[in-house]
Amino acid sequence: MGMSVRIAFLGFNETCAQLAQCLASSPEISLAGVLAKEPLPDWPSSIPKPPLFSSRKELFRAGKPDLLLVAEEVGELKGIPTKCQVIKIQEGTPAALLLEKMSRKSMFDALAEEELHQIASICASVNVVEAYSDPIPKLAQLMDRAMAVSGAEMGMVLLPREVLDELEVVLARGDGVRLVGRNLSVTGSFSGRAFDGGETVQGKLDESYEEG
Repeated sequence: MGMSVRIAFLGFNETCAQLAQCLASSPEISLAGVLAKEPLPDWPSSIPKPPLFSSRKELFRAGKPDLLLVAEEVGELKGIPTKCQVIKIQEGTPAALLLEKMSRKSMFDALAEEELHQIASICASVNVVEAYSDPIPKLAQLMDRAMAVSGAEMGMVLLPREVLDELEVVLARGDGVRLVGRNLSVTGSFSGRAFDGGETVQGKLDESYEEG
């Protein structure tokens, strides 16, 4: 059940250019487009340029991105396609620094490039989980792969249930982690903040969060 991840850029910077070059050879990646008013001087000459869009509405409608990389300061993002994930990679953000290090390393290290392709494959697989009558085994497999690639010590999968503003932990991995079956509030948990905002949340996991 193969599927590609459609990536779009809102704005464009050097980190985006390095990432695009690293992922161009991945069969799981499709560059859906860039929101930019001018030609892209930083776009790698070795790969074809993606479609350029002059409005967010047109980018979302025609590009149909699964992953939106935001490289410039923007206000509230409206009209984002359903299931599209948003990652803010403005210069100086933790995500931008991480991607820059990974993409620079991959120019010299085939293993790092393979890790980026693994991440793309995991993202593509997540998009088809709902096709399974019982998605839990597939989610467990994807979580284990994601933890292996990222080196994470802890991993969880949470799903919304009948109780408003709560998420149920259906899978959990990690030494001493016993959270399966618990309900975490959207406002009081790290995972809930990511779910509610529809974007990556970065920070220190401590006792102020329900997972801590």
